[in-house]
Amino acid sequence: MNKKLLDLLDNYIETGKVDNVLLAEFDMSSQELQALLSLMDDFMETMNIWGRAELKKEMALWDEELDAKENASFAPKDSKDIPQATLEVYFASNPMYAHLLKGAVRNTMLIVETPSSGFEWMQTKYLFQCAPFSYETISYIIENNRREIIKEDSTPINNYSFFVELEYQDLLPGRYYLKLLFNNSFTLYEFFINKSLMPE
Repeated sequence: MNKKLLDLLDNYIETGKVDNVLLAEFDMSSQELQALLSLMDDFMETMNIWGRAELKKEMALWDEELDAKENASFAPKDSKDIPQATLEVYFASNPMYAHLLKGAVRNTMLIVETPSSGFEWMQTKYLFQCAPFSYETISYIIENNRREIIKEDSTPINNYSFFVELEYQDLLPGRYYLKLLFNNSFTLYEFFINKSLMPE
């Protein structure tokens, strides 16, 4: 269900319309449906018609630039051997996620107090502490800046905190995104691996 929700949100952000075929796959009450549609409307409030057009153009240009540097996908994992141009690709900000991080995604039912968005992942198991809320488990998806899924899992919540495990030593330096999914909503965070290598 989480992946379908993200597909629905992605389509809505891209087109500004609700995909009724995707929507029909959700088994939810009218109240839950209204909450979901409201969430999608909140996302769209972060950009007007011109903003969406500019975002589409920005995403297209960004993809072209990364495709032009396709060899970046095969860069060596030893950090000292990664070319500067490749590091620029790995640390590039995903335009769509950058817009969401600036907008309504901050007004979420789930508030993570620590760590803050933009932190550097430097240990296998990270503790996330939240403001009080009522969930017992939370699902999450970790992606690189090309929106390729690195890990997808769920974890229990105890005393408004939970752990996320990640074999960060096996990941290339760069910018990554963490989606915390709960009910019919999600919170987006970004983090870095080997942030000291990020080009200025």
